[in-house]
Amino acid sequence: MPFRSGWSRETVARNIEEMIRAGHAQPHAVAASMARARRDYFRVYPNDELPPWLQFPKGYTVRGDYLPSGEPIIARRSKRFAVNPESRDERDAKKLYHDFTGHRVTWKKRVRVPAPRTGLAIGPVLGIMYETVRDGVREQYLHKFRPSSRPHLAISSDGKTALLLGGAWRFTDRGFVDE
Repeated sequence: MPFRSGWSRETVARNIEEMIRAGHAQPHAVAASMARARRDYFRVYPNDELPPWLQFPKGYTVRGDYLPSGEPIIARRSKRFAVNPESRDERDAKKLYHDFTGHRVTWKKRVRVPAPRTGLAIGPVLGIMYETVRDGVREQYLHKFRPSSRPHLAISSDGKTALLLGGAWRFTDRGFVDE
């Protein structure tokens, strides 16, 4: 019984029905059909996020969350320690986002931050200007660093990544703050 290729809800439902008719248990049919759909999706869109109906467990959205077969990578539960699906970094980021914007996180996307091996040192950053929605209002901010707090600007060798290196500053619920 060959699977139909594709990742639409209809295709997944048809594959599940066919497997059940062929005598497979429903949990097995659902898992195999979903894995096939995820594998087909990542073949066409290797760097995109999965549509919500293909995510299992909820929040597993990128290719790195799944094996090449389309099965999710799930940490096994230890008898001594429960597996926490959200890392400390994610919790801290959600809290900082909430404290800064006044909004709860309604969705999240895993972002891989490239770590360039080499970079181009440009010089000290005098200030940074950014725009965000805070307490329901779109606002623009300009933070001028004190001379003793200024970070240095570095650019990756491909020219696509900018980094703030060093400096005595922090990003808090008030935005950029000199220390």
